Amino acid sequence: MSLKKFIALGRAKKAVREFEWVTEHPMECQEAFVAKLATLNRDTLFGRKHRLEKVSCVDDYQKLVPIHDYHTLSKYIELIKNGEKDILFRGTQIWWGKTSGTTSEPKLIPITNEMTKYNSDAGSRLMYSFIMENPKENVDVLSGKLFFLRAPSRVDSINGVPVGYISGISGETQSRFAKRMVVPSKETSEIADWEDKFYKAILEGIQENVTMIVGVTPLLMSVFQRMADEYPERLLRDVKNKDAQERIRRAMRKSGSRLLPIDCWENLKLFCPSSASIKPYIARYRDLFRDIPIREAYGATEGQFGHEDGQGKGLLLNWDKYLYEFIPFEEHAGSQHSEKQVARNDSDDTDYRLTVVDLKVGDSYEVLVTTPFGLYSYRIGDVLRLESKDPHRFTIVGRTKLTLNIFGEKVCEEHISTALRVAEETTEAIVSEFSCMALASESEGPRYVMCVEFIKPPRNKQKFIATWDEKLQEVAPAYGCFRVKDAILKAPKIVTLLKGAFQRYEQKQMRSRHVIGQLKPPHIAYTSELLSELNVSSSVD
Repeated sequence: MSLKKFIALGRAKKAVREFEWVTEHPMECQEAFVAKLATLNRDTLFGRKHRLEKVSCVDDYQKLVPIHDYHTLSKYIELIKNGEKDILFRGTQIWWGKTSGTTSEPKLIPITNEMTKYNSDAGSRLMYSFIMENPKENVDVLSGKLFFLRAPSRVDSINGVPVGYISGISGETQSRFAKRMVVPSKETSEIADWEDKFYKAILEGIQENVTMIVGVTPLLMSVFQRMADEYPERLLRDVKNKDAQERIRRAMRKSGSRLLPIDCWENLKLFCPSSASIKPYIARYRDLFRDIPIREAYGATEGQFGHEDGQGKGLLLNWDKYLYEFIPFEEHAGSQHSEKQVARNDSDDTDYRLTVVDLKVGDSYEVLVTTPFGLYSYRIGDVLRLESKDPHRFTIVGRTKLTLNIFGEKVCEEHISTALRVAEETTEAIVSEFSCMALASESEGPRYVMCVEFIKPPRNKQKFIATWDEKLQEVAPAYGCFRVKDAILKAPKIVTLLKGAFQRYEQKQMRSRHVIGQLKPPHIAYTSELLSELNVSSSVD
């Protein structure tokens, strides 16, 4: 064993042992985090206003610090923009992290030097966990290159402070050693045009020994789909390295002229998607990567909150690095919590801000996060469901602002994608992308419409949508109640999209909104305008 692998195994063993303690003692970690946070930030403007010097435990914190969203923090953000220091955290930021604006306009999150290291340490837990699942084999994940598809780190500046996207910022602030391990290059990562960036990223990556892939889920699916079906001949022409050329030809022979990443990178060990669930893409993923292990990361511009381990039973949270609070989320009709209660944001109300010891297996919660770097009981918009305890494992079931809800059925993305996977398996189809909308037409009545772009279409589209409908009724019982005998919700329709519809839509949105960070496909839409935006084909059933 090489010295590099020996050192890596030592670090992995120590990191996994420490994290196991964290998962076994979540509330102890939460109490320690709050006490440390209060000491760290008590002399800031925010800390003085909210009397953080009086905080020594989570209970103290919840009594003194209200729930926040970006709007309520904006007055502090404006002071930081003007160059003032010690506002939400000690010192000043080195970057502004621009969010993707999935459910609203993009926001600016201050990024400090300490935060970039903090995120890196939190993110490394996933890799160390994977290594320790099978140390002798999995340590080889460090023997090659990390394919990390990043957004630009610099798209603007405010008073001399650069504005960029967190993936690009993370790449730029890595150690020199880590930067040498990453492909594509910084120059390629800074390309604003995604089509150009995609191709050049693969052109660089295909000439390397890639052993690990990291990035935003829909972007990774987009780039590797292009690699498989659009780039092969072009790559053969543009790649000058003879060994790489032969590897491309060999891979294409295996898959009938397609260039699958699993065939091209024979030493690939690990695929780490983030920011959006891999579940809606799982059939597509298996087509491209077969059985390469997946470990999902749970992170955003605001922080690196957790990861999935090899047991595949849900996300483990970093209890020692953030404070997590939970508001019961009404997922279906008949919940013990009313929508009015869930939406409360009173500064003196702590009744619905639960901690880890209050959670019940099977219940769903809106999560609030507190970070050391300026976010306090902050609504990040995610809804988590507790799957198990000892250790606590969670599933991301959706976004608070992204549900279909005509009559109170509250159908979320997880419901839709779960039903979609069953429809794929039943009809032997592979879905490229999808968007679901609930439309209340006067002529046809209220119904759900599934817009689907297929890689491999089903043999029977009616069976596909009927299977989807049946499974959706099972996983979203309120939807099922409204579907009984077509009395309230009519049978759903499927709209088959032309190939490349979502790709063209994303390009148009990027141009019109001047977005050059990640733009996630709209898996849930609220108006029929998306139908024309996607250039719908005539195939409507």
